[in-house]
Amino acid sequence: EVRLEGDLEARLHRLCGKGYAEFRVAMARGAATPYPHRQHVLVFTRSKLHLKAGWSQVVTWEYCEHMTVCIDHWAKPHVLISLDQLAAADGSNAIRCSAIDVEDRDLLVMTLRYLVSMHCQQRARS
Repeated sequence: EVRLEGDLEARLHRLCGKGYAEFRVAMARGAATPYPHRQHVLVFTRSKLHLKAGWSQVVTWEYCEHMTVCIDHWAKPHVLISLDQLAAADGSNAIRCSAIDVEDRDLLVMTLRYLVSMHCQQRARS
């Protein structure tokens, strides 16, 4: 059995149980992205990911079996979320961003992976 440090495990259980999470992120500078380089909020629900800038919805993706989430470096808070693992990871099918810190990045990645997995399992059953 593996235990996560500090309150990370309790936070992860709470977010996954609610099926809702918000993470403040900064869009990656210099990356090929259609999103402006400023603060955004990633919102995860039970079936969709939303990227918001202030009150505006920038993008909404329904979870799918080809969606991926990766970290660029173990010691940095950078995240790459791709709508389709088979497509190039740039442009409108990818979000390159940085979480507040590495712990927040880990929580973001684990929460998203859980919600995508649960959504895909539910769709496969119906």
